[in-house]
Order: sequence, then C-alpha cells, then structure tokens
Amino acid sequence: MGTLVSCKGDKRNQIALLFARLIEEEILICSGGKGHWPVLEKCFVDEYQKSLSKSFSKLLSKLKKSGEKNSGIFDEIEQLIKDLKK
Repeated sequence: MGTLVSCKGDKRNQIALLFARLIEEEILICSGGKGHWPVLEKCFVDEYQKSLSKSFSKLLSKLKKSGEKNSGIFDEIEQLIKDLKK
C-alpha cells in the first residue's frame, strides 16, 4: 500500500509544477515515461482526503498557459529548485 500526502487543495498548482520541475532537472527520476502522473494523482489528497487532482498533466498545462497571471507560483518553484541544487 502506498503513502498519502495531505496538501491543501489550493496548493495543487504548486505540487504539479514542483514535480514537473524536479523531473525535468533530474532531481527526481521516474521510469516509464509520463507514468509518474497517475502515481502522483493517487498519492496527493486534499484536507478532506479527496484526490488533489484527477489530472496533474492537464492542471500543469493550464498553469503554463496562464503564464503571467500565475508568475508567483513559477517564481516560488524556481527558488525551491535553486535551493535544492545548492
């Protein structure tokens, strides 16, 4: 049985972007192509123990399209990635 990670529902964008960046930077290595998204979708739950997102990849796509509107999220994640690489 896996582990559930509880996360406030309003932080789902940060979670999706963080994992995408961790994988891009090869800080987190996942085998099986894009198969990591369904695993993450099953592991993350909101404060009510419901799935944080049914499609992290769609969530990430929408987030990237909104760009400037959510620039703070991108800045926050980039700072985390910088800190991890130190």
